[in-house]
Amino acid sequence: MIADAALRFTFYDCLALFCLTLSLCLRGNDAAESSIGCIFVALFSATTWAIVRELVLGGSARLILQSDWHLIAMLSGTCVGAVLCWLRKADGVSQKIEVVTCGLLCCFGFLCALPHLGVWGALFFTFNLTICPSFLCDVALGDIARFVHDSGLMLRAMVGACVCCAVYFLSPYFFSAFSDLLALGAGVFVTCFLQYLRA
Repeated sequence: MIADAALRFTFYDCLALFCLTLSLCLRGNDAAESSIGCIFVALFSATTWAIVRELVLGGSARLILQSDWHLIAMLSGTCVGAVLCWLRKADGVSQKIEVVTCGLLCCFGFLCALPHLGVWGALFFTFNLTICPSFLCDVALGDIARFVHDSGLMLRAMVGACVCCAVYFLSPYFFSAFSDLLALGAGVFVTCFLQYLRA
């Protein structure tokens, strides 16, 4: 069961990195910047997100760079983003991917931090961690940090993280085998649903 949980968390991590690099690559396209430059910024910001998380939570930053799956996930995200930009399909999916990515980063960051920091510490940590790649990307693109003038998305993602927390603690009473998966799915769903209501 431990091995299964570790495998699931590796999958969540790779999915988060894929979505993050894809979202940041599309954000660079929205700013009308060079495609190659946007790819570099997306890779740098996503790698920073993963390494900071590992360092703060007592893990090894080398595991991120030594893992083929993590590197493949990041490269795949940038490649998909570059193709969407080249096909001029980025405008239709950029905002949707950003919402899913923000919810996923918040909820996954919370699940990673919970065993080490407790509930409130984990929520505070995941808030700062989720802002980090967005901040780095926007500064690199010469823009005002997105969370400053579009804080509503971050607020909805944090509500999703709170739902993730509640489901994670309540799910063992009903379905303990995949409580992390249920919590992650519920948190991302709530984030997307709240964004849909706003739209």
